[in-house]
This record gives sequence, C-alpha cells and structure tokens, in this order.
Amino acid sequence: MIRLIILILFSFLSINIMSQSWDETRENLLYNASSYRKYLMLKDTESLMRIESFLKKSRELEPDQETLDNMISNLHFSISCYNHKYKKVKKLGTEYYPESEFMRQFSEEDYNTMKDNYELLDLITLGLYTDQYPYSLSSKTNLYKEIKFYDIKRTDTIAEIGAGKGDFSKVLFLTGFNNLIYVNEISISLYYYIEKNITELKKVFNSVNLIPIKGKKKKTKLPTKVNKIIIRSTYHHFTDKEEMLTSIYESLYDDGDLFIREAPLKDSIEYCPLQIKEADILKTIINKKFILQEQLDLDDYVIFRFKKDSYKPVEEAIDN
Repeated sequence: MIRLIILILFSFLSINIMSQSWDETRENLLYNASSYRKYLMLKDTESLMRIESFLKKSRELEPDQETLDNMISNLHFSISCYNHKYKKVKKLGTEYYPESEFMRQFSEEDYNTMKDNYELLDLITLGLYTDQYPYSLSSKTNLYKEIKFYDIKRTDTIAEIGAGKGDFSKVLFLTGFNNLIYVNEISISLYYYIEKNITELKKVFNSVNLIPIKGKKKKTKLPTKVNKIIIRSTYHHFTDKEEMLTSIYESLYDDGDLFIREAPLKDSIEYCPLQIKEADILKTIINKKFILQEQLDLDDYVIFRFKKDSYKPVEEAIDN
C-alpha cells in the first residue's frame, strides 16, 4: 500500500516537473524578455538615446516598413556579425539599395550606434521587441505562435541548425525552460558572434544552457542526440541537403522531431534566389526517412513538423 502511494505521488511530481503549460511558458517569456530589455536599457543610457534617434531617423527616411526591416537586418549582419568597416557597409548598402535615401544618409555615427547596440537590435530585427522606445514586447510578432508549435517540454534537448546570429535560440532560452540548447552554425564569424552573445547573456541570468556548435556543411557535429531539431529559414541554403539530413537523422532520438521553417517558393522569387517549392522541401526530407506530422502557416512562412521514422527501411525511403 505504501509502495503504491509513493508510486502515485512520484508520478504526480514527474508530470509537474516535466510539463509546462503554454500559459506558463508565455508568461516566463514575457517576464524574462522584459528583464533582459531592462538590463540592455540600463547598461548604457547614452548609447540607448543614440539608437532611439537612429531608428527614428531611419523610419523618416525609409517609409516602407518591409524595406526598412530588411535593410536594418542586413546592415546589422554586416556590422555586428561580419565586422565590416563603415566604408564597406556604406558601399554595399548603397549598391544593394540604390534608391534609398536612408542609405545615402547612413553615417559613421549610425554605423557605431548599430555596433554598440547589437544585443537590442538582435531582438528588434527578430520581432520580439518593437523598434520604438521603450522597445516594448511586440504584439504583432508570430514568435509566440511559433514557439507554441514547437511544444517544448522541460526534458527536451534542442538544437537549432544554421542558427545565424543565434537570436532565436536566445528567445527559446527566455521561455524559462533552461533546456540544453545547441546553437549550430557553420560560419566562423557567426559562431564567434553567438559565443559573444552567450557570454553577455550570462551577465544577466544565473544559468544559461546555450552551447555554441561549429557545424559542417554535411554534419551537425552535435556531441549528443537531441529530442528536437529546429531549422529556421536556412534549409534552402543547405548545399548538401541529403548528407545533412542523414546527419540530422542520426542526431535525433528515435522519437525526435524535426522542424523546418521556410518561405516556400510560389510564383516568383521574393526573398532569396535559393528558395525552393514546398513540394521539393517535403520530397527531400521525406526521402531521408522522416514523416510529415503537421504544419503551421504563418503569413509567408510555413513550419513543418516531421517525425523521425526509425522503422522505415532505407531502401524504401530512397525509392519513394
């Protein structure tokens, strides 16, 4: 009888320890993101005033919000991640946006302002914060719907493959799970940028379970298997998709999930010349022993959830 009571009690505790409702997850994200924003705002108030003026100026000179978002994001990559000098950034920007008054007036002071506020810009360009003071949490972002779709449990180990700046992995950390998250990137410049961001994040939070991983074109290089692998808007950039998917398959536990977030090519190229059609995305992944479970449509993006098929013979997977 005592043994039965202990077993029931242990089962109850396990459920509460391992599970976390979406409401709790969202509440944790709002709290931690607000705390992080407060830290960034208090760290250098003079620099903060400059970023406020810079963003206001950018909106006045470039009224089209989509173009401006794209421009700021590209400048941010060039300045903060690739450490390009001002003259190179100015040259590349004016060549890419020849009609932009914003780029024509982009000054060295603007360059330094963006460089000094890279952490804040990370989460503004991702859509977590608004681009106007006091940089409140955005109510227009789809990030909450996206994170809910990933259905992350406390016991999950996660890897983001092709993580770029690592900003989304940072948001996953802010959900309060403190799961082990491998942040994979093949670009050495972006890898160092991710390392720098993790170091800064540790100044705000006691425990930061984010591990940067220098990946390869054909290998994830993950040190352990994980429950969930997330690829956000970089799958179409994979040059060796078949080999990489084989490595991803081997990096997942048998019941693991693979999430692919993409903007599939429709009638014309809108975002990137490497975009591919939805049917081609599905074909390449399913042929490598994954089963499509569901998908979430968000504006121009689709998130596919695949389950690892541990029982399908390799020959059958290739033939199909």
